[in-house]
Amino acid sequence: SSLDASILAEGPINKKLSFATSGRVSYIGPVMEKFTQETDMTVVPDYWDIISRIEYNNNKVKTYLQYFSSNDRMTIINSGKNNNRSQPIITNYHDNITFHTLSYGFDNTFNNKVKNELRTSIQRYDRSRNGFNLNNNYSENFKVNLGSFRDECQLSFNNKFTVNTGLDFELFTIENSLSSTYKYYSLSGVYTNLELSLFNNLFITPGIRYDYYHELKEGIPSYRIMSRYNFIKNHSLKAAVGTYNK
Repeated sequence: SSLDASILAEGPINKKLSFATSGRVSYIGPVMEKFTQETDMTVVPDYWDIISRIEYNNNKVKTYLQYFSSNDRMTIINSGKNNNRSQPIITNYHDNITFHTLSYGFDNTFNNKVKNELRTSIQRYDRSRNGFNLNNNYSENFKVNLGSFRDECQLSFNNKFTVNTGLDFELFTIENSLSSTYKYYSLSGVYTNLELSLFNNLFITPGIRYDYYHELKEGIPSYRIMSRYNFIKNHSLKAAVGTYNK
């Protein structure tokens, strides 16, 4: 891209262990800010991101640890004449978003019939906005912390009948400095579904899920069914119906 520069490094550490890391940073923001100082209003974008992953795989066990971080910033520079001043004034509006996530996965294939997948992650989202004019200073900070966990077990009886059963849990907090609020939410759920191959080209997946909202002290079931029909090679028709809640 002509707006940013990036770097990538990846490769094996040994036969079972590998790594990958990449980063990107923009440079268009400082260039725009320098060459548009005389304009009435300028929007200056700026961003960077980085991702790193290390993975272990020995056929039966696959595990990984991954970290991702990003920052997006937008600055609005407003240049204009103040009636009480002989020189132009410059007032800035900043909108800054930062995101971090650390995730871990562990897949264990016990045999050709039983497999277990575990996923867990912690995330943080920060957004800050401030400024815009000299007479009225505006500032707001918004923060979200999220932790999630999911474990799913797959049991395959044959190539036409598979059962998936799992549980998951989410915990997150929300903080807003403008309204001085701090909220806490949590959600847990269990689910199971069947993967049925009725014919060589028709697949049916009925399932049921139960979610419990701890703050509401209420549990709600969901019923779903999905289907896929492969009518010609590399082409399929999918349909789904069910109840969803959030």
